[in-house]
Amino acid sequence: MPADQPTRRDRSEGAPPALPELDRLAAAVSVMLDRMGVVADRIDTRFARTAARHAGLVAAADAEGEASYLELEWLAGEVARRLAGRTDPGGVVALRLSPARLAPAAALGVLRAGAACLPLATEDQAARLLDRAGAQWVLTDRGLLADETPVAKAGPFVLASRPAPDATWPGDTACLSPDARTPLSHARVLDRLDAARSRLATGPEDTWALAPSLLRHPWLPWAALLSGARLTVADDPALLSGHRPTVLACPAAFLGSLSDQRLPALRRILRTGPAGSRADTAAFAPHAEVLTEDALVGTAR
Repeated sequence: MPADQPTRRDRSEGAPPALPELDRLAAAVSVMLDRMGVVADRIDTRFARTAARHAGLVAAADAEGEASYLELEWLAGEVARRLAGRTDPGGVVALRLSPARLAPAAALGVLRAGAACLPLATEDQAARLLDRAGAQWVLTDRGLLADETPVAKAGPFVLASRPAPDATWPGDTACLSPDARTPLSHARVLDRLDAARSRLATGPEDTWALAPSLLRHPWLPWAALLSGARLTVADDPALLSGHRPTVLACPAAFLGSLSDQRLPALRRILRTGPAGSRADTAAFAPHAEVLTEDALVGTAR
């Protein structure tokens, strides 16, 4: 492994290997954050603390590889530096990203720069939603559209400017709703996470499998990443058993593709569609509890 690449720590049974360099870095970051003291409770600051504690653990994985918590933290910092001076609190950066392991770093970088995220599902949505949101910046790994001008690069992501009407959202906005009409604040997203925490009881020993479309979900990816868990992008259901997931988050339709799988370690299934019945999952995950988003977050604002 090249000298400038951080060592990734496996989640194997028993004590993790000694990684003194990462442990010293984690301690230094924790001290720095503690001294800052009054830092607002935000998604990006919570992630910084999580990355400091679990720097060498694999944070995200897909069919192409893995990224540690430290690697996501470094890439998020690079994205934030590219956005510095270009956007302000209340500004919006659109995310047109592949559903891959590095996508969370793009969102974290936008948040760290003080802006809000507008995840885009398809290119067909772009002009209508971007204009409604007043998004004058796009971060993408999918290529540029005709009205987008590249200005900087951060890892696999290109930052591009585009013409858009002026629009200012509340300064604490973390992301916009899928229709780009409603702002979701950091506090609202974190309230939902905190409401779900006791029921999910998730931590660094867990592997989350997330359907690719849910990487754009306002809080589900952070439920895994802010707990120190491993987030796996379930882009090929046939390979899911090899990841031994303990938590699966997916739309109802995704479960139909798992009928011939065996996932004995799975203990939680979070369905983003109708609740369904126990028979839907008994064949491939006989011990899993099926939950809905409403059941998890309850009355969280």
